[in-house]
Parts: sequence; structure tokens; C-alpha cells
Amino acid sequence: KVTVTITLALLVSATSIFSQSKVWEKDLAATVNWQRVTALGFLLVNTSDGLYGINTEDGEVLWKNEDLAGIPEASYAPIPKSPFVKITLDGDPKTVIVLDPVEGKQLFNSKDEGIIEIKNDHVLLKNTSIIIVGVKEGNKAPSMICVDMATGKVAWTKDDEYGMLTAVKELNG
Repeated sequence: KVTVTITLALLVSATSIFSQSKVWEKDLAATVNWQRVTALGFLLVNTSDGLYGINTEDGEVLWKNEDLAGIPEASYAPIPKSPFVKITLDGDPKTVIVLDPVEGKQLFNSKDEGIIEIKNDHVLLKNTSIIIVGVKEGNKAPSMICVDMATGKVAWTKDDEYGMLTAVKELNG
């Protein structure tokens, strides 16, 4: 009798889990390649016709970027300790795009800045900037670039031999 009661209780709870209704449904009228939820809880869906930002609460399409249609899931990476995501373009692995997943705004494009290889990046949330170490076209030594994430513009660069960047510490004020 104990075994039957426990089995029946498990069966009832399993049935209730599967019988929940949909919160929302969205037809994007394109082939879905992959989907990921960002650190801020927004849904990114890549399709054959673009990369979509979708509100997970109601399924509303917040933005669409047609230039990022059909990119493989391996191209997507969240930037640690930030709300931003990094997209490495397929077919051009030297091009890295930093994207604001809330507005779909492209904050940085390495190709536009003449950077042919990114060594590493450091997000400075308090200063709304990102420090990028990379090799610029025509240079052999890495450059240090500071990008203002609010505008997407390069705030400053250090192109001469600056030594080695081992850590970044963000200070108040």
C-alpha cells in the first residue's frame, strides 16, 4: 500500500507539471537556428532572417538585426560581469561585435575600428566602458583601446608598446 501511494503521488505531480499552459507563443516566420536567454533575462533568437531580441514576459519583439541572420550559435558569447553579448562573425572570425541585448544596439565592431585580432577584453561597468587589447591593422604589437559603451565610440587608444595588461581594476570616481 505504501508503494502504490507514493507512486500515485509521483504520477499526479508529474501530470500537473506537464499540464501547465503556455505563457505566450511567437511566430517569427523564419527558420529558428538557436535561442539563448541573456543575463538580464531577454531572449535572443537567431533565424534565417535576423537576430531578434524578445521580451520573455510577453513575447514582444523588441528589436531585429538583419545583418546577424543565420549566424551559428558558437558565434554568441555573453561578456562576463556585464549585460552585453559578443558576436564573432562566421566567415570572418576576426570581426567581433559587442551588442546591447536590451536595445539591439551595436556598441562596438572590431572591423570598423581596424582591429584584426582581439586578445582580450575587460568590462568596466561603473565607467560604462570596455578595455580591449587587440592588434590593429598594420601593427605588429597589440594596442589598448577604451570604448565608451554608451556611445560605441573609441574614447582613447594606446598604440605604442605599453607592456602587458595583466588585470583591470575599476575605481570609484
